[in-house]
Amino acid sequence: MAIRGRKSHLDAPVAVFVSLPASLNAKLELLLFDPTTNKPKYGGRSALIQQLLREWIERQQREHLAATVDTSGEVV
Repeated sequence: MAIRGRKSHLDAPVAVFVSLPASLNAKLELLLFDPTTNKPKYGGRSALIQQLLREWIERQQREHLAATVDTSGEVV
């Protein structure tokens, strides 16, 4: 028996609402604009935010790890 509908995500999405200044949102929409549909690319904002958050989290983890290891390689 075939399963109907959309496949579920392995990592379930959570809706997060963010307030942005109108000018920043306008620039974002211009950069994500898809001329074939005459509107911002569907999912583009979410993809951008996910990419930026993943990079930020990775950087924070590296900095935290670097702060816990001194120059001799010993964990502080």
